Amino acid sequence: MRLWLCAFVSLAACATTPMQGTPVTALNDLSGYWSLDQVNGRDHNAQIDGRAGWIQFSESGLKVYSGCNTRAFNGYIDPEGSLRRFDEPFMETLVRVGCRDSATGRDVVKARDEDRIFALLSEGAEFFQMRDGTLAVKNGASTLVASRPDKGFERFTGRWRIESYDGWPLADGGLNNAFVKFWRGGFEISAGCNSGGFSGFVDFQGQLRGQSVPSTLMGCQQIVPGRGVSLNAFEVHVFGLAIDGSRLEPIGENQLALQTDAHRIVLVRTP
Repeated sequence: MRLWLCAFVSLAACATTPMQGTPVTALNDLSGYWSLDQVNGRDHNAQIDGRAGWIQFSESGLKVYSGCNTRAFNGYIDPEGSLRRFDEPFMETLVRVGCRDSATGRDVVKARDEDRIFALLSEGAEFFQMRDGTLAVKNGASTLVASRPDKGFERFTGRWRIESYDGWPLADGGLNNAFVKFWRGGFEISAGCNSGGFSGFVDFQGQLRGQSVPSTLMGCQQIVPGRGVSLNAFEVHVFGLAIDGSRLEPIGENQLALQTDAHRIVLVRTP
């Protein structure tokens, strides 16, 4: 066991200071999101189109986002410390789209590095919490390192009014109650009728990493003044900002911008 853990530090350091990895005995002990840092000793971001990946643990299994596709595994850790699947059907890949192979620049249906990640985080995986707070995973000859993200949503905790959308003041359309409410693991977003949200964290580049929370589905067909669209149609655009890869950026005292390449909302903290 100690030999493969030594792969994450220098051999000299390992010879004098034994690595003490504590075996994880229950997936719920890892509950929440972990940033995917290294796979087989290589920076993960350099493998799948430069995009960050994450692992979400719960008591009933895990979900892993490679930077392109997402896969879920329903299972548990057995008495020997290995990941095992439940008897119920194994959830295969939730999303399978073409992924750019950064090494060649080609779009491929199944990225080689991505499939290694999915195979590593499946039956037989062993989990160890390290002294530095990282999580080490071993499955056969493959290894992975993950860490708790430094930037959760804690520093934004509370309610923020949506002041503008693509430069258009929402109050001009009578939408004084549109807001975003942050907590440690995500946020709720309301554009005046329905509400949606996001579960995850903010990575070191200020990008959202995680998954959207499905919105409610009430019918709200009134026309938004100044926009010429129904409130439901307007909400679709606003909820479209609560996705993996959106950017969250402080832009002034008590102001944030949540944006994609297509749209942007400005938030103002409320008392």
